[in-house]
Amino acid sequence: MFMLAEPNPFPPYTPPVHDLLDSFADFALLGAGIACLVFVISYALFFNWRKTRAGAAIFYLLSSLVLVLFHVIITKVTGGLNFPGRSAIRFIVYVLPFIAGIRIVYVLWWNYFHSSKLLDLQRRPHTSPTGTKITLVDGENTTPRRYTKH
Repeated sequence: MFMLAEPNPFPPYTPPVHDLLDSFADFALLGAGIACLVFVISYALFFNWRKTRAGAAIFYLLSSLVLVLFHVIITKVTGGLNFPGRSAIRFIVYVLPFIAGIRIVYVLWWNYFHSSKLLDLQRRPHTSPTGTKITLVDGENTTPRRYTKH
């Protein structure tokens, strides 16, 4: 069985800039965890995520991402302390996003192949916030330079 090496008791010297970047990365990780957690709670409480297969797949994927983020945060805070069952918890926390990722890809492709409508990739006229249709004057595949109102 493959095992990771034990941490070095005498880590190499790192300049203060690396410590500062590590601190910013830790705060960014914490911010991402909190943002994902707020999204998952809001999505679960205020939106009908069970209504569609895609909504449920997104919910499961982001819920498992929250678990991974907080597992990493707790591991960083505790310094990676070993406790009974840590390997099992780590396995479950890392397998859940894998399963949720497979599910969301499956739902994506299932919806694509079982859709009753053909996918229309043609450019459509844009609609302004006031409801006025705006079409490109210079042609379909060019960068819009000027618009005309209909």
